[in-house]
Amino acid sequence: MSDTLKQKALFIGYGHLAKSLTSRKLLSLLNIHALNSKSKIKNINLKKKVSYKNYTYEYVFLLIRPKTFLSIGSKFQEYLSKDTIIISCMAGIKFSTIEQILKTKKIIRIMPNVMASNNKSQTHLYVKNKKLMSNNLIKLLSSFGKIINVRNEDQINL
Repeated sequence: MSDTLKQKALFIGYGHLAKSLTSRKLLSLLNIHALNSKSKIKNINLKKKVSYKNYTYEYVFLLIRPKTFLSIGSKFQEYLSKDTIIISCMAGIKFSTIEQILKTKKIIRIMPNVMASNNKSQTHLYVKNKKLMSNNLIKLLSSFGKIINVRNEDQINL
């Protein structure tokens, strides 16, 4: 699939976990940009800097430390549209906090692990609004490995 036809995702944070999520399979499904700690955006698929920020992202992955999100998370609103789905990989940051800071209810919480790079993660998933779980989203989350749905948010915080 050409890069122009792929859905776009923004990784906020590009550390060890983010790098492990960017498997060949995921790169074949998404055009991924990554926002680093210096507020620079890089196109991961093409391995080059993005010179402008006027992108609409279908998905925004929160891959930063919880403490960082709590202190500067509201700045990330500029990367969201009304249709953007937030995929939080942050431990201990609840839906209500993400909703309050980012002003959206389109949130999914996942807990993958670094085995995602080999399609062997056991990714725990919690979502309030089941309608967010489109076939495309299930396909991209499955690229990490096995998905384990949890019934309540506290189960993902263990």
